[in-house]
Amino acid sequence: MPIPATALLGRCARIPPSSKLGAMSQGTIKTFDPITNTGLILDDGGDVVPLSSDALDQSIFRMLRQGQRVNYDRETINGMDIASRIRLGQGGS
Repeated sequence: MPIPATALLGRCARIPPSSKLGAMSQGTIKTFDPITNTGLILDDGGDVVPLSSDALDQSIFRMLRQGQRVNYDRETINGMDIASRIRLGQGGS
């Protein structure tokens, strides 16, 4: 049973806007629901960042698996950081 996106967002810490927004970040997929294209990334700094529902639209990915390394851009929507533009990641932190 898919987890509602609102439930995922409620679990994420509010991250203050940072100078790194728009810059490439790296992390590991924590959860992903292929039906709603929502999920969470555990970034290399320890923050949990939700995926935007269109994060895979311009990506080679159609699915993500738990534990997969990814690069992504951070954007702020309604005061919360989200992950967008997912790309293939490399190695560990």
